[in-house]
Amino acid sequence: MNKKTKIQLSVIIFTMFFIYNFLIISTESISAKGILSDGPFYIEPHVEINYDHEIANDPLLPIDKIKEIPIFMNLSIKSFYAEEMIKYLEGSKLFADLGVVNYPEYCEATINPKKISLTLKEEGVTSQATLSLVINKTGHALSKGIVLIELDVQGGGSIVGKKFTKEIEFVPGYLPFLEFDTEYNTKKVSPNEIAIFEINVKNKGNAITNISFEILDKPKGWIIELPKNIELEDESNIILSARGPISFGHHDDRENITIKVVPYHYKNSSLKGKEYFLNFIVQSKGFSTPDFELLTFLFAIIIGVFILKIKKKNLEKKGK
Repeated sequence: MNKKTKIQLSVIIFTMFFIYNFLIISTESISAKGILSDGPFYIEPHVEINYDHEIANDPLLPIDKIKEIPIFMNLSIKSFYAEEMIKYLEGSKLFADLGVVNYPEYCEATINPKKISLTLKEEGVTSQATLSLVINKTGHALSKGIVLIELDVQGGGSIVGKKFTKEIEFVPGYLPFLEFDTEYNTKKVSPNEIAIFEINVKNKGNAITNISFEILDKPKGWIIELPKNIELEDESNIILSARGPISFGHHDDRENITIKVVPYHYKNSSLKGKEYFLNFIVQSKGFSTPDFELLTFLFAIIIGVFILKIKKKNLEKKGK
């Protein structure tokens, strides 16, 4: 192959390459204009879905309050020469169906509007919707909840249809709620008896809860015992014991015992619930005598003193 033939071959290859690229550009441009909308040349849409994370991450209390999370959608296209094509397609509108695909059992989720329009523009146009959430008490506090939404874009012209999904994360808030049950809250005992109250505590909230107990205005001379703290997952029984003054003599002591109960999250003590107040009445009535051990001790002292006196007298007689 001589030099002239090589040059001619190079020119032919370059010309064919140029024509091939020109045809590709022209074909996509014509398709972008909609001239080939029924042909084999199609453009794929792309929708970026975002949401307000600050609102979504603010814990949602399960007391039938509604949380509304704004959803934002931006339409663009994905294709070779997308920048050139968007100039021809700018202002085009596509319609889409918006819905909730999946959500936790403890949650109700709705989204509106259910039909939206998306506008294609070079600088971007945001379409907006609102996701509404309501949760019940079975949603575990401070866990991660996920709602899956779907956007079904209907094709139009040379733009094909496509589905897009997005996971929306939210956080159930902490709602402590306790139930108390006692067989009785009034009891009458003798001064030497201990009044026992059994308190059943049920955790009706949405997380393991620590509970603190505090005796308010403890009556003077009374011995009152109660756990200071417990960790409660479901339910538990606690014991309150109260014993009145036992000084010698007749007693008719009647006291009101008030207990303050405060629930708080077992991992975060700053998350507290409302305070509960439990009231119990104890009457200690009757004659109080020293305990048997005290009587035995006093009797031993008296016997000891008596024996010492007898020995002393015997020694005095021998001395004489």
